[in-house]
Amino acid sequence: MKRLFWIGLGLLCFTRLHALEVPPGWPAVQIDTGFSSKLLMSEVGVFQAAKGDSLSLQEVQILPDSAFRPALSPNFLFGLSESDYWIKINLVNSDPQRRHLFLEVANPTLQKVIAYQFWGAHLLQADTTGIDLPFSKRPHPHQNFLFPIDLPAGDSISLLVFLGASYQPMNFNLYLWDRDARVTKQAVRESFSLGSFFLLHLLFLSMLAITSLGFGIRELWYYTAYVLFGALFVFADLGLGYRYVWGAAPYIQKVAPFLLVNLYTLFGTQFIRKFFRTQKRFPGLDRLFLISMGAISALLIVSLFHTALPLPLVHGLSVAQYLIYLVCSISFVTLFIRTMRLRNQSGWFLLGFSLHGAGIFLTILQYLRLLPKFSASAWFYEIGWPVTFSTQTTLMAGMILEIPVMLYIAFSRFKYLERQNSRQAIRLAELREKSMNDLLMGIESERRRLAQDLHDGLSVNLAAIKMKANLMEVKSQGADQKAWREIMEDLETAYEELRRISHNLPPKSLFKIGLGGALDEIVQRARTLRPEMKIHYYHNLPLLRLSKQAEVHLYRIILELLNNALKHSEASSLSIQIMEHDDQIVLTMEDNGKGYNPEKPGGDGIGLSNIKSRVAVLGGTLSIDSRPGKGAVHIITFPSNTLYSSETD
Repeated sequence: MKRLFWIGLGLLCFTRLHALEVPPGWPAVQIDTGFSSKLLMSEVGVFQAAKGDSLSLQEVQILPDSAFRPALSPNFLFGLSESDYWIKINLVNSDPQRRHLFLEVANPTLQKVIAYQFWGAHLLQADTTGIDLPFSKRPHPHQNFLFPIDLPAGDSISLLVFLGASYQPMNFNLYLWDRDARVTKQAVRESFSLGSFFLLHLLFLSMLAITSLGFGIRELWYYTAYVLFGALFVFADLGLGYRYVWGAAPYIQKVAPFLLVNLYTLFGTQFIRKFFRTQKRFPGLDRLFLISMGAISALLIVSLFHTALPLPLVHGLSVAQYLIYLVCSISFVTLFIRTMRLRNQSGWFLLGFSLHGAGIFLTILQYLRLLPKFSASAWFYEIGWPVTFSTQTTLMAGMILEIPVMLYIAFSRFKYLERQNSRQAIRLAELREKSMNDLLMGIESERRRLAQDLHDGLSVNLAAIKMKANLMEVKSQGADQKAWREIMEDLETAYEELRRISHNLPPKSLFKIGLGGALDEIVQRARTLRPEMKIHYYHNLPLLRLSKQAEVHLYRIILELLNNALKHSEASSLSIQIMEHDDQIVLTMEDNGKGYNPEKPGGDGIGLSNIKSRVAVLGGTLSIDSRPGKGAVHIITFPSNTLYSSETD
């Protein structure tokens, strides 16, 4: 790898040295009848002044043509230079009509730009602009530097453009436009492209903010800030902020790109740290991120005062900023590789997050003049869609591409989490059902124990007391005998009530003769207690196939419904049916009594609540159709597979 690196660096240096040996001289730009626009390259002569040497216009005019070298690529990459540059262009109008043109320097962050127009040796016009001057001083109100040119028919002029050393990289494209084409077709194309770019980011940011508020994910706020500052950096770097917001404050235009790109890097790195929990999982990378964030924070403070610093120091700070970003980019790639090795799907999220980071990576390489021949703008111009943006199109394309990729990755992640939550919910429901069933079965066990205690303890004591009271009744006479007889009657009532409670606590008949016999017994007992009520009972279930758990719950459900009907319905007719149909078991209990309102607040008594709990344990559903004066219909539907015993099957 090291050998390949040095070979590539050698080829790069050879290419750049060889470019300087190209002989001087360049043709004039011909303005014919069909001229609309031209991306200037070899038609331009470039002169670089010595560092710290500031030449006057007269000194440049007398320079020989050999002092100027032709441009070899459509993008002028002067980088972080402390030298002034002069550009020379010759124009010839071969059109029989007078032509109105624009010379466009597509970089709104240049410190000072002066365009001189000559007819022979006569100076026709001089336009001075740059970010040292308010936006209102520009020759034409546009974020880029547009210099108007009037060229008479059959005439020729020469242009000298001065570019002063700047705080930011002196990289730009140079266009010559027909004025009408620039302010109509190209202006519409430019507005559409930039409007679409910022509209997409506005929608994306709105969605991120809503998601962050809705789910309370703190890491997502860092990503939202990262996207916001990235879009604001492009807004400032394109000169749109200077044009529409802070046009009267050149200082803001000078510091805004530095501030925003550092904030963008700071929040992006913090998002990566929090989202991937690098402090616990990758402590080495986390320390590197913290060091980078500390350096970025220091640069944030310094950038507020960089207009007062010497130019070499500002360039040094810019290089430091580029290196920090490159370190972060390499760390992100390392984190992506390590995450994917662990087969963590979050790694794909990092890949989408880094898409426009790759665009910035390429931009930095161009700032450092390590990619001198790469020009996306030239490719767009060749396909008929001129791009007059100073910000690298690779960066903007990466930011646009990142949005659908991140949405897809986030959607996939959401679906994955949704499936996980569904599985957890099912598992939780199963555990809840099991817990409820264990609770109800525990209650049944406790009922049996309590019934046994009542039978063996209190019932025996009451019987003994009853025998003693009977003896006292025999021995006593008159009023005393009457009193003892009343006591005997009360004891008999208490004893019968105790036997009833003891009998109802555990379904003894259920465990002795099964569900069928137990249901027949409670129906027969109900007919005995309420002979005036016609009770109809029918079932077609294979009761022997029911599980013990299902038998207990069905018994308790029917017993509770039957007791409610006997106590509260005042009905003359009651129908109980248990039917199996289409893999479902349907229990229906219908009466013609006084009915009730099941929707009434607090209408669920203890009995109905117990019924609902047992129905839920068996996976069934309860439906109640009742209203005052219209009787009541209770329909309970169970999946048959939850009632039948798997052992029997």
